[in-house]
This record gives sequence, structure tokens and C-alpha cells, in this order.
Amino acid sequence: MNDRWVPCTIKSWNLLPALILFLTIFFGCATKEPDYGADIRSELGVDENIPQATEGSIERYYDPITILKRAEAFYGKGEYSEAIDEYKRFVSLHALHKFADYAQFKLGLSHIKLSRTTDRDPEPFKNALQAFKKLLADYPTTKYQTEATEKIKFCRENLANHELYVGSYYYNQEKYNAAIYRFKRITEEYGDTGVMDDALYMMAISYRRIGDITLAEKSLRDLLSNNPDSRQKERAEKLLTSLNGKKDL
Repeated sequence: MNDRWVPCTIKSWNLLPALILFLTIFFGCATKEPDYGADIRSELGVDENIPQATEGSIERYYDPITILKRAEAFYGKGEYSEAIDEYKRFVSLHALHKFADYAQFKLGLSHIKLSRTTDRDPEPFKNALQAFKKLLADYPTTKYQTEATEKIKFCRENLANHELYVGSYYYNQEKYNAAIYRFKRITEEYGDTGVMDDALYMMAISYRRIGDITLAEKSLRDLLSNNPDSRQKERAEKLLTSLNGKKDL
């Protein structure tokens, strides 16, 4: 049996196509983002020259309108690190402002946008996840509740896929304990994501590699009981039968 593995089902087992597939998942679908806050930008009178025009002003450090206008201008120009600084300043100084929930929401979006310019670093998704969670905790009646909930799920899926990719890399390098650590993190922290079954299967074959048949069987049984219709069902059942046969020898 060939146990060399990369995330999801692809024919080639080398890491280059795995990386391509992972990046596709990691960056999400190339769909156009809704024009969040168009009415707010219109009310504020935002234009791309705001940062330069206000750079030397005192207001840029404390005035809520100036800060938010700068944040929106940076976001519109794709300067997401600068936008993050301004949105953070706004919600820190003006948490009760009528636009505070919007600023917190855009803070999360900025972190997601930043992820598209930092290769495979999962930190932007972690920061985005925290920003959206804070939005729902601090502003439970926000009109961005539905969008924030969807973004939380999106971030969690990407973080889980990152763990799966790294674990699969370690597995292919024959660093099985390191791989198990990554797969176990998925089962413990991201059990509601779409790669849970893949993580359990990978845990099973990793445990088999280090000779722990008991934990390998447990991982397979968890997979089959948690999701009887899993895409890994056939492989899991075959491996479980094989492991049982070895124990009977």
C-alpha cells in the first residue's frame, strides 16, 4: 500500500501539486467581495488622498472620522497592513461610536486580505478569526452578524487545511510524531471542518508507521463512527481490516 499523502484526493503524490491544491483552498474561491460600507464611505467622503492629506495632522491620532477615513482609504488601495493599524486605533479609542462595529468587521476583512500577500503564513487567518469573534462578542446586535459568522467558518476551514498540509508534509518526510501532532490539532480544534476525516485517516496511518496499532485503530473507528458516509470510508475500512489481521497473527 502506498501511504504517501497530500491533502485531499489527487493522483500525484509529490508535494508540488499538493501545494497548488492547498493554496487554492487556502486563499478561498476567487469571488468578488461585496461592497461593504459603500454608504459609510459616501457619508464620510473617503478618497484615496486622505492619508497623505492628514499625515501631519493631530486629528489623525484621535478624531474618529479622520481615523476611519484613513482606514478606508488604505483598504481601498490594497494597503491592508496600514488599514489594520487604523481600524485598530478606531475601535480602541471609539468603541461606542456608531461605526465601531463596522470598523471591527473591516479589521477582520483586512487580515483576510493580508493573507493573500503572505504566502502560506496562517497568522492572518488567526488574527481575522479573533477579530470576527470580538465583533460578535462586543456588538451582538451588529448588522454584520451573518457575514462575520460566515467569515469565522471560512477562517477555521483555512486554518484546518493549513494544519493538514503541514502534517502531510511531515508525514512524507517520515517525521510521524510531528505529523500526528498536526493531525491531532485538527481533531481537537477544528473538528467541525471539512478536513476532519482526512486528519483522522492520516493519524491512523501515522500511528501505524510508529507501530501503535491501538491508536491507529481508534482513529479509524472514530472516522467511521463520526461520518459513516466519509470519502475516506473505503480506505479506512480496508486499513482497519488489515490492522485487525496483523493483531491476530
